[in-house]
Amino acid sequence: MRHKILAVAVALALFSGVVQAQTEIEQPKPAGRVGPKHFYSDWKWWAGEAVIAAAIAADVRSSILVLDRCPQCTEQNPLLGKRPSHKKLIGVGLAAIGIESGLHIANWHLGHDDPNRFWRGMAYWSVPVIVGSMEGYYAHHNYGLLNQSPQPQQPQQCFPGHTAGHKVCR
Repeated sequence: MRHKILAVAVALALFSGVVQAQTEIEQPKPAGRVGPKHFYSDWKWWAGEAVIAAAIAADVRSSILVLDRCPQCTEQNPLLGKRPSHKKLIGVGLAAIGIESGLHIANWHLGHDDPNRFWRGMAYWSVPVIVGSMEGYYAHHNYGLLNQSPQPQQPQQCFPGHTAGHKVCR
């Protein structure tokens, strides 16, 4: 009985490999290139790049606004410190755009001419969707903090003879 089960298991293992190899051979390959030759001439790549840059810029801008207007708020990124300068935030944001763009380029080269439509779509949109989701969440969180924190009092500009509130400036 054991020999029969073992024989069936071996036959299934061998047969499944033959079926797998056969289905891979039978799939037609499209003739020629599916997409553009270079990433910089591909409008879909540029659309993804716009998503990456906009999401990171929104996060940097919201971080700057929150740190300027909320004295008790701190940056959560351990690489930046508790209260980084504007230059440091912008520099890290530009570096992040460069790194994410590099990943986006590599992803485009790996899959833009794949015959499978799903993997072509992943090559175009996986990096922009992941970066846009994460950075968009961070920016949304920062703007939420901005709305919760007390706004700083603007100094009242008062010129002689004019009123500021209930007082007359002199």
